[in-house]
Amino acid sequence: MVEKKVLIFDMYETLVINTTELWTPTFNSIVNELGLHVSGKSLWDLWKPLEVTFREERYGPDYPFKSYRQAWTECFEKVFNDMEDVKEGASDYAAEMCVEGWSTRDAYPESKKVLDVLKEHGFLIVLLSNADIDSIENLIKLHKFDFDFVACSEKIQSYKPEETAYNYVLQNMGISPESCLYIGDSQHDDVFGSNRVGMDSAWVNRYNNSLDPDLPKPQYILKNLEDLIQILL
Repeated sequence: MVEKKVLIFDMYETLVINTTELWTPTFNSIVNELGLHVSGKSLWDLWKPLEVTFREERYGPDYPFKSYRQAWTECFEKVFNDMEDVKEGASDYAAEMCVEGWSTRDAYPESKKVLDVLKEHGFLIVLLSNADIDSIENLIKLHKFDFDFVACSEKIQSYKPEETAYNYVLQNMGISPESCLYIGDSQHDDVFGSNRVGMDSAWVNRYNNSLDPDLPKPQYILKNLEDLIQILL
């Protein structure tokens, strides 16, 4: 049994589903609504590399914080600048469509049950996620997740794996990193990030991915969240 009092969860691909396939309907709708002369897949192929660049460059004190909504709007602006006859306000509309889809993702089947069982056993249940405030609030309401404390990148103005994100939770809750277990699907953002402030981590590896040898190893590897019950209780 692991002696931890505080369980800190990531949201996307940990508690709720956010696979690449789920973005296909959104991009098809964007193309149809804006009357673009490309396919949804083609728009995704143009937009996604720009979005990945945002994710890679957003760390560190010298990079001005941008919410996902702002960054996604800027990515669409760059794509649409190279297209003809794009409607005014198209970038804002497309980004809003992405935010809407991202804010209504289905939960993994075991997520709600596992959170409730752990809470019944006296654990403090916390959310720390790279996400915008309105998206997180909507998902919590949609799935009736019961958290003792909620933090996200837009609220903190910092993205995981920056230490600032993790320290925000520690300082505001008045807890030590040794009392926490961070649970997330990203070896970079979640395992590496929590390791930087002295937290143990559990890596949610639903798709049997290989560990990156250049990043810290998690203390635990989970096939899904139900594995937490065996580890913690």
